[in-house]
Amino acid sequence: MSLPRKHLWWLGAALLLLALPGAFRKAKGPERIEKKVAAAATTTRTGREHREKPRGRRGAVSRYSASCLRGLSAKEIREIAVEFEEKVMVDDGLPSSFEEGVEQRRRFHEWYLRSLVEGLGLSGDQETAAKARLDLLFEEALAKQREALGAKERGDGVPLGVERRFYAAQSWLKDDAYAPWELCELTEDQKGITWHDWLQVERKSNQETGDDPSPWFNLWIRAGKVPGSPGITGFPEGSGAKEFGDAGAIFPLHPRQNFQIEPDDPTLSELRGLNAAQLRTLLMLFPESLGKVNNALKNQ
Repeated sequence: MSLPRKHLWWLGAALLLLALPGAFRKAKGPERIEKKVAAAATTTRTGREHREKPRGRRGAVSRYSASCLRGLSAKEIREIAVEFEEKVMVDDGLPSSFEEGVEQRRRFHEWYLRSLVEGLGLSGDQETAAKARLDLLFEEALAKQREALGAKERGDGVPLGVERRFYAAQSWLKDDAYAPWELCELTEDQKGITWHDWLQVERKSNQETGDDPSPWFNLWIRAGKVPGSPGITGFPEGSGAKEFGDAGAIFPLHPRQNFQIEPDDPTLSELRGLNAAQLRTLLMLFPESLGKVNNALKNQ
């Protein structure tokens, strides 16, 4: 049966209208897919960038406080003691010649720099600046020592003038030039860890009373200091360091450091309460304490 031409025209028009939406969807499909792929890629990239973005480092005060409250393990104490004995000490810390005295002073400078990096979290630029300053101070001290020795007579093959105040850190370190804030520019956070602010108050008081100015580090302070604060703080009764309080001479002890003494091993339990920079300070200022440290580690 044949349809009239008029009906055929309407049927063709109807079929064309039915086909158009499908064609439109096909034409729009790739575009929508491309948009979805692009959006997914953006989301993935943003998430990845967020994950790969370095986390902000904790402030110096926060890191220092954490290290004080964490303390040290026996293994960490041993590593520091071994490093000091093998790489720093010259002839048991008692140089018998001028050359050995020079070498002892040089090694103490390196040890001190390592302590500053560890205790204050110095940046690479700060460490470079501090090293350059320490190197210059070393050369200046050496030149003065050579000049003092002059052409003195030498006896028994041992040069005269191997003076303890030249190589002993407890002597030369008192010079203000060796204060951390003089060696490089510290952040306020880093400066707040040190005795800097407390020292300014103390020296102002000394000026008013006519007393001699205090050295920038103090061996007689047995109190703690809250990092970031200018004043000293007492330890809770019976909880402060008893044997190694001098460890806080440069890097202050934290009032909340754990110095709870274990009756079976009081020396080691107190050493465990220190952080690394404080233990390094103790060994540098009092090399004789190395014997106590090694004895405490014998059964570990």
